[in-house]
Amino acid sequence: MKSKLARVSTYFFLSQILANIVYGYTFVQNIVLKHSVINDIINDGTVNSKDFSIDSPLNYLIPAYLGIKNNEIFLLFLFFITNIFLFLICYKIAELGKHSYLFLFGGWLVPSVWFIGYGDMLTVALTLFFIHEVIKNDQKSKIKIFIFSLLLVVNHSALALGLLLSIFFLTKNERKFQFIKIVLPTYFIGYFINQQLKSNVGFDGRGRFRFLLNEGVVSNSLEIITKEFINIIYSGFLGFIILFIVTAIFSDSSMMKKTYIPILISIAFTSISLDTSRIFSVLLVPVLYVSMNEYDKLNFKNYWTQNIIPFGVIATNLIIGTQHVYGYVREKSPFTEEPNVYDLIIKYMDSILSGVLA
Repeated sequence: MKSKLARVSTYFFLSQILANIVYGYTFVQNIVLKHSVINDIINDGTVNSKDFSIDSPLNYLIPAYLGIKNNEIFLLFLFFITNIFLFLICYKIAELGKHSYLFLFGGWLVPSVWFIGYGDMLTVALTLFFIHEVIKNDQKSKIKIFIFSLLLVVNHSALALGLLLSIFFLTKNERKFQFIKIVLPTYFIGYFINQQLKSNVGFDGRGRFRFLLNEGVVSNSLEIITKEFINIIYSGFLGFIILFIVTAIFSDSSMMKKTYIPILISIAFTSISLDTSRIFSVLLVPVLYVSMNEYDKLNFKNYWTQNIIPFGVIATNLIIGTQHVYGYVREKSPFTEEPNVYDLIIKYMDSILSGVLA
C-alpha cells in the first residue's frame, strides 16, 4: 500500500509538470458566460442559454447546487476538481505496471487541461475505472460497471457512446453478452437522466446529437479530418504512439489485435465533431489502457531495449509537441485569452494572507 501511494504521488507530480509547464492549464472559451448559466440556475432555477455544452449538465448543476455565485471561486473550483480527477487517474494507472507513467504522455492530457470547464478529466477518470472493471476484473462487479457507465453517460452521452462501443470490442468474446446486458439498458437510463436534468432547468437548446444537424457542422468536420488526418492521429497518441507500435509488433496477445476497431470507431466519431483532436484523444483512452497493460507483459531482456522506448515516448512529446487540431494545428492552447488560473490562485492566496502577513 505504501509503495502504491508513493507511485501514485510520483505520477501525480509528473502529471503536474506536464500540465503546468509543458501544456499549461486554460479554461474553455467563454467560461465566464458559462458561469452566468450557473447563476441563472441558482437565482431562478432555469437557464436562458441554448449553449449545447449544457448537454453535459453535471458541469453546471454541481456548482449550482453548491451555490457558487462568485465567478473567481467557480474558476478555482473547476481547477481543483480537475486536479482531483487527475489524481484519481494517476491512482488507477498505477495498477498497470512499472512503466504505467507513460500513460500520462498520451494525447488525452492535452484537452483535459486546455478545455477546463468541459469535464474531460472526469470522462477519462470514469473510463479508466470502468475499463478496469471490465478487462482487469473480468466484470466481477456488476454494480461498479453500472455506476461507472451511468456516470459516463450522464456526464457526456455522445463521448460515452463512443467509449462504451470501443470497450465492447475490447471485451472478451465470452463476456460480450454480459457486457451488453448491463451497459445497454444503463446507457438508456443515463440518457434519460441526462435529458431529465436538462428539462428540470428549462434547457430547450440543441443537445450534442442534434447539434450535428446544424448547417456546416458535419461538412466542416470532414474537411478538417481529411486535411489534418496525420496530425489528428498523432495528437491522439502523442509520444505514446511509439509504445503502441512496439506493442502491436511484438505482442502476440489477442487484446492488441482488438485495438484496431476502437481506433476506427474513434476516427469515425471524430469525423463528425468540430473539437477534432479533443474528441479523438479522449476516445483513444481505452486503446491506450490496453496498450499500456500489454506493453508491461513484454519481456525485453536487453537493457537498452527496456529503456529506449520510454525515452522515445517522452522525447517525442517534448520535441514534436502537441500538434493539437482545433480548426487548425495548434502548439498551444487556443484559450489563452480566458482568465489565467495562476493569477486567480495568487490573487486568492493574497486575500487569505493579507490578514495574517504584513
